[in-house]
Amino acid sequence: MKNLQSYNMGLSNVSRLQQSKFLPPWNESYLGYFRGRHLIIYKGRKNYKKAQELTERQLDNLTKKKFTGELSRKSQQKIINIVQNWIETVDHVQAIKKTGVEKGVKQVVLITLTLSAKQQHDDRVIKRTMLNRFLISLARSNDRVKYLWKAETQQNGNIHFHILVDEYFDKDWINQLWNSIQFDNGYISQELYKNKDKIIPSTRIEALRDKYDSTAYIAKYISKNEGIRKVEGRLWGCSKELQEIKKAEIVLSKSEVLELVNSQVEYENDLFTTEYCTIISNIRDHQSLKMNLFAKHNYIEMILQANIDKLHLRPLCPDFAIQDTEWYYDMMAESQAVNVSYALNNGLLFPDML
Repeated sequence: MKNLQSYNMGLSNVSRLQQSKFLPPWNESYLGYFRGRHLIIYKGRKNYKKAQELTERQLDNLTKKKFTGELSRKSQQKIINIVQNWIETVDHVQAIKKTGVEKGVKQVVLITLTLSAKQQHDDRVIKRTMLNRFLISLARSNDRVKYLWKAETQQNGNIHFHILVDEYFDKDWINQLWNSIQFDNGYISQELYKNKDKIIPSTRIEALRDKYDSTAYIAKYISKNEGIRKVEGRLWGCSKELQEIKKAEIVLSKSEVLELVNSQVEYENDLFTTEYCTIISNIRDHQSLKMNLFAKHNYIEMILQANIDKLHLRPLCPDFAIQDTEWYYDMMAESQAVNVSYALNNGLLFPDML
């Protein structure tokens, strides 16, 4: 099938688009966006909601990623959308050589934190005293960092964390920071802490740029939960700025849609189409295709530049009325008011950690 002439394959694909009623005989504008190695194309704003519902269900089937974790399907999709917009923005920064960092290459990396001993504290306590301290330390080391974290449990019942950040951090520094936090909370003995070479590694750092499909790779971590129990309290959180950046959405003509389908669909299963949306999946060189489309539709540059500005204009901790949030009242009930007030006034707590 791979050796079939593109002309015949193109006729077959156009026919499928016409039969699905996605491709009417008259000219119509379409909207497209990338989700990892998939290009999703749908008809205008009119059918956006229905197209999105169909698209997300079909993407689940295409990627064979079932939502089996404790997060709701809606929350998982929200996180994946945030990650996709974030990665596209960071990729664009690198593409135009405006990294804005003193060390390393601008990219999104995945940090995994685990406990070195049997969990002794409530999940909420660990998030408040350990995860929160870890993120504060990252921010103090580099105040431009943006983060997204997700908590899950392991088979042994311990909580652990996956954290995405977009700034360079030395892996030895990360390991030392987490070990010191563990030591202060009783998860590493004094003897082991003095002999650091004997400590079992409890941190891991992965560069997403090396992954075949970084969005799909992150989706795997977002959807899974290996443990035998649910996480207590908040399951995930991120910098406010990440929820405000926009999707790089391309306005496509009918001829552009036909050109994309004919040039990118090599196997029958790589094209899914309905009346509302079309998905071109498993694009071989999706980064090159994305950059070419973005360059052709130069208004995308404005969207991405606005995203870049958003991610660098504000501090890590969002500015809003903390005292009016639900987590504040929970904290007040668990701790003495004077301690809570001191922590808030001195920037020692992030409200999304609970």
